[in-house]
Amino acid sequence: MSRGLFDLSGKTALVTGGNSGLGLAYARGLAKHGADAILWGRNQEKNAAAVAELEALGVKAFAQVIDVSDEQQVIVGFAEAVDRVGRLDIVIQNAGFSNPAPSFVEMTTEAYRAQMSVAMDGGFYTLREAARHMKERVEAGDPPGSIILCGSGSVFQGIHGMEHYGAAKAGLASMMKGMATELAPLGIRVNMIAPGYIDTELGGSAEIKAFMASRTPMLRLGDVADVEAAAVYLASDAARYHTGDILVIDGGWLASYM
Repeated sequence: MSRGLFDLSGKTALVTGGNSGLGLAYARGLAKHGADAILWGRNQEKNAAAVAELEALGVKAFAQVIDVSDEQQVIVGFAEAVDRVGRLDIVIQNAGFSNPAPSFVEMTTEAYRAQMSVAMDGGFYTLREAARHMKERVEAGDPPGSIILCGSGSVFQGIHGMEHYGAAKAGLASMMKGMATELAPLGIRVNMIAPGYIDTELGGSAEIKAFMASRTPMLRLGDVADVEAAAVYLASDAARYHTGDILVIDGGWLASYM
């Protein structure tokens, strides 16, 4: 079936934290438009289930057990992925987790470092390997690729007890802009998706979800399916002149004063 402007047939994507939640949603969206997928996740059982789901959509998929906070695992895992598939056209830096503190003054150094090691450090390792690979590809005469980061509303607004999480996401947003300007002459695009409150397994209690839905102009939480199209667009040739941007998918939250 023709997928038109957003056809990703023949492309391969690597998604970190890709075995569940937003990462799997991004991979699912890409697969629906023809892209093969490599998923990184630490849980072998979840990896296998995610691979089966994507293969049921008619694409090739496999998973690697990678802890992105370990620099060597990222470097070796990336090289093994490239050796297996030949080239990566799309890399989505998504791996992360939520570890809220009661308040900023009660936040422990251990909680701060745990957040930074996965989100900021792991993000850096992943993005650096992606940039190196895509630069080498372009210099060898291959077409450029697309690098996508997963941000959040915390890039723009503060969240009580989540200052470490917001700092990591804001740091990645700044890194994304620098990468975008540096890699643009090669045609390599780098963008960030900033989802609002999406109903995933990382979400909070029923009370928190009800409150967040009431504050969202669309009066509902985001569903993982709501972010699929954003990844497809940024990965596709339709976005060939779109780089250095943060694409907000939040049901109107940021636009609202109340």
